[in-house]
Amino acid sequence: MQRVFYYNMNLKKALLYFFLFSCKILLSQTNAIKINATLNDETHKLKVLQEITFFNNSEKTLNNIHLHNWANSFANKNTPLAKRFLDDYKNKFYFSKEKERGNTIVHNLQVNYQKVDYNEVINHQDILKIELNKPLQPKDSVIITAYYTVKLPNSKFTRYGKTKNGYHLRYWHLTPAVYQKGWQTMSNLNLDDLYMDVANYDIDISVPAKYFVESNLRNTVTKNNKNKIISFTGNNTKDVIISIDSIQKFTSLKTKKVVVKTDLIEEFLDHRVATDIIDKELDFIEDFLGKYPNDELFIDNNSVGKNSLHDIYGLPKWLKPFPENFRWEMRFFNSLTIKYLDDVLLFNKRKDYWLKDGIQTFLMMEYVKKYYPDVTILGKYSKYWGIKSYNISKLKQNDKYQFVYQFSARKFFDQALNVRADSLSNFNRKVVSKYKAGLGFRYLQDF
Repeated sequence: MQRVFYYNMNLKKALLYFFLFSCKILLSQTNAIKINATLNDETHKLKVLQEITFFNNSEKTLNNIHLHNWANSFANKNTPLAKRFLDDYKNKFYFSKEKERGNTIVHNLQVNYQKVDYNEVINHQDILKIELNKPLQPKDSVIITAYYTVKLPNSKFTRYGKTKNGYHLRYWHLTPAVYQKGWQTMSNLNLDDLYMDVANYDIDISVPAKYFVESNLRNTVTKNNKNKIISFTGNNTKDVIISIDSIQKFTSLKTKKVVVKTDLIEEFLDHRVATDIIDKELDFIEDFLGKYPNDELFIDNNSVGKNSLHDIYGLPKWLKPFPENFRWEMRFFNSLTIKYLDDVLLFNKRKDYWLKDGIQTFLMMEYVKKYYPDVTILGKYSKYWGIKSYNISKLKQNDKYQFVYQFSARKFFDQALNVRADSLSNFNRKVVSKYKAGLGFRYLQDF
């Protein structure tokens, strides 16, 4: 018992050291992004005036700068995103009407208030390359100003854009690419894995007064007769998410550690019970990964649910083998760890996706091991006549990871963990590779 505990503590220390090492990036000069935007809910367009203070934190002199413009990945049927949809056998975008698609029209772009040459990268309509008039020296900075219009796409394609009752904004503004032994550019492939550096954000967005607005940034609201202006601020932040909806969907829960804003609270769940569960989950995660660096945690279903694991908890209600509280607790822990890792990890998720997936799955396994070690895969069905005689009825929750991985390996579906996320099959990306990476961390714990 002592030996297992000793190794467990060593793995905890390793994860803590890794996260502390990741945080050292924040000690470098931080980019600053200021945005003034106005939403027109009749044309579904955002008019945006943006200023980016970009620091060259590399040791190289830069002659150009790349910006990610993922809002333009919906521009036509020839973008990398459109081709990705077809590769995944999704034809909604290909047969969509032009009014359902989105784009970005750049009206003006300057560097240090001077005109510069810029263009879309060939075959990558969602990446802009800016040619600098003067080389940017290491540790120096430039100010990029851009005036552009974003037409928001229908959310049925990626969950982001125009929704039924409003808008869900993610990857909607120009974002500087990361320079790390070259520009780390990537097109939108509906993987939610944009590699971006942290920045200090200052955003003002004007929306019609009827909408409720929530975000992962702190905000203040100023109202007038027809519109309200929401001012968002956030330091050392990446991946700005803004929900604009005519229905109040988000609930704020004040835990012992942070304020959690989420739309995952279900009607049957008492808020005090939910708060206690979240406190327990945060304590568990921080025991492995250290203290969450912000005072607010924003968990929205659109972001954490799209590429997350879909397993037995997603069955129709009449077939679900577990109590409602247990299902919600497991689902929220999954969402909480995804969001926690997204907020604190700075790495190329398309190249090294296994790292986040492995840590998230490992934490889920450890959480179940600690609090629900006797829960079986089949839940209440494990005791049913005709089922309980089979070995599968005796498998515990944590046995499913090895079971599913070995099944895929025997069928030759397995892909190596060093395969890029955009080259994985959907089955491996959403299920098997997550399990495989999590099992790897568990083996490391016992090594």
